[in-house]
Amino acid sequence: MASPEVERAMRVYFSLLSADGGEALRRTLSGSEVDPRIRTVMQAQTLAPAARAAVVWALRQAGQKHLGALIATSGVKTPGEQRLLRQERVAYREQFVGALDRAGVDVLICPPFALPALRHGTSRFLQRAASYTMLYNLLGFPAGTVAAGRVRSGEESDRTVGRELTLRVARAVEVGSAGLPVGVQVAGRMWREDQVLAVMKALEDAFSVRAGYPVGMSVPRA
Repeated sequence: MASPEVERAMRVYFSLLSADGGEALRRTLSGSEVDPRIRTVMQAQTLAPAARAAVVWALRQAGQKHLGALIATSGVKTPGEQRLLRQERVAYREQFVGALDRAGVDVLICPPFALPALRHGTSRFLQRAASYTMLYNLLGFPAGTVAAGRVRSGEESDRTVGRELTLRVARAVEVGSAGLPVGVQVAGRMWREDQVLAVMKALEDAFSVRAGYPVGMSVPRA
C-alpha cells in the first residue's frame, strides 16, 4: 500500500510544529547555549510573512524546492489557521486509515529514515529525510525501529543530483556510508502496540542471526 499524499502530511506536520512561531522552543532553551542548527530553525519560524514569501520565492528560483517547501510551511499561525490544520490532520488520518482498511493492512514496514547516519552539520538541510517517522507522529500511530543490517560496499548511493542543495547533501551523506547500520520501521494502527511489538520481535529474530547485525539498536516508540 502506498502512503497517500505524504507531501500533504509533511505540510500539515511542519505547519503545526511551528504554529506558535517557536515560542515554546524559545522558552525551553531560555538561558542555554543554542546549537546553530536549532537557531536556524527558530529564525525561520519568526520570519514576517512578507520576508518568508521573499525567501521562499528566492529559494524556488534557485532550484531549492525542498528548502523552499520547508520555509513556506513554518511560522506563526492564527487560531483559525491552527484549527483548520488540526481538522486537516484528522481528515488525513481518516484517509490513511481508510487506505489501510481497503488494503487489508494492519502493520506497515518501511524505512525509519531516508538516509544512513548523518554527517555532523548536515541535519539542517535534511529535516525532511525524517518524513518516515514524522508521518506516524502526525497520525498518532505506534511505531518502532528494528536493526536490520549494515550498508554494504557498492550500495551506498545511486542518487543523481543537480543544483539542489538538499539532494547534494543527501548524496554526500550516502557516499562512504558502507558499514553504517540500517534498520526498518514498524508502524501500526492506533492502540495496537501489541501488533507492532510482535512484528518487531519477529523481524529482530530473523535479522539478528545474520552476519554484521548491529546489536542493541531496536527502539520502540509510543
